[in-house]
Amino acid sequence: MTAGHSEQGELEAVTRLVKGRRVDGIILLQSRRNDPIVHFLQSEAFPFILIGHYADDESILCVDNDNVQAAYDATEHLIAQGHERIGFVSGPPNLTVSQDRLEGFKRAIEANRLRVQPEWIVEGEFLQESGYRAMSFFMNLPERPTALVVVDDLVTFGVLRGLNELGYKVPDDLSLVSFNNIALAELSSPPLSSIDIGIYQLGYMASQLLIRKIAGDNPQPTRVIVPHRLIVRESSLTRITKWS
Repeated sequence: MTAGHSEQGELEAVTRLVKGRRVDGIILLQSRRNDPIVHFLQSEAFPFILIGHYADDESILCVDNDNVQAAYDATEHLIAQGHERIGFVSGPPNLTVSQDRLEGFKRAIEANRLRVQPEWIVEGEFLQESGYRAMSFFMNLPERPTALVVVDDLVTFGVLRGLNELGYKVPDDLSLVSFNNIALAELSSPPLSSIDIGIYQLGYMASQLLIRKIAGDNPQPTRVIVPHRLIVRESSLTRITKWS
């Protein structure tokens, strides 16, 4: 498992673990394009598994969701609620999960003959502060989206905080669908509609496959998909009226 606050910090932590022979294998919790940690582990022939998928090398063993389809489903849900102006709050563009979820969002918009508005797509980090800043940006647009797909529940909490401070309500003024369905999603105000990615199943399957790899097995296929499901709650159930 990586344990740094930056790419360089994570690489240094993994290097210490591998060179010190402190572990027999490593689970990487996120996938970046051209990831130096992946390159290092491959050069050391050290057992590892990726949660996500590595677009630069499809032979790398990974456990993943179909994040393109998950984002497509989240966007389709908002369209079914009557929304036509839908924005997207993304994560760092170098992360595969950000790219995949943005791609699924765009596909759903285009499949329904709606507009993909570049100004309605905001990139940030997987932090509350990113969602908070996104609201300041969206509220200053001359034409605002009426619903958002947000890349992660934690980011959505920042969205909720920003809307609350500006005097707007969810879902009356803005509908939201998020990802990961963490425990606090159901307890937030309002409860969040969120894509459940099967966190337990992702971790369990990754551990089992890594154990097999350490033992000398080469599991097939190299990419295992854990199903997702949309959990619909209050944050996406009322169509916006004030900004229409």
